[in-house]
Amino acid sequence: MVAPALDPSRTAYAVIRSPDPGHTQEEFLVRHPYVDLGRAAKNDPPAKCALGDNQAISRQHARVAWDAASGAWNLTVQGKNGVVVNTGPLITPACPPHPVASRDVLSIGDRRIVWHGPAPGWPVLGGDGVLGVAGEGGGGGSGD
Repeated sequence: MVAPALDPSRTAYAVIRSPDPGHTQEEFLVRHPYVDLGRAAKNDPPAKCALGDNQAISRQHARVAWDAASGAWNLTVQGKNGVVVNTGPLITPACPPHPVASRDVLSIGDRRIVWHGPAPGWPVLGGDGVLGVAGEGGGGGSGD
């Protein structure tokens, strides 16, 4: 399979989409090798996907970050109410980083978001170039 041609205005490491209608950010382009997930706050940094104003969601609830050693995106939870990936168990701050694969559904408070990462073997791209190759090192996910 050949990777599609890149549109520089749409270049991103990954994309987060909300399957729920009325979400303030229906699509978020991950333009850094990490993204913070949390309740909206004044002056949010560009690497934050704001998930509304529900008090069950911490301002710094979770982070999904690229791990070049494993070739995977990993979820680290900081919010006390945790995160559920797909229909799995609750991931809490006490849990080790959890791999996030393309098309995984993350449930945070009353919000659901879908992680869309690159397919295994495709380059993980960003505005500053190639970070690595998805799936190298044993991780990466199921692809789009």
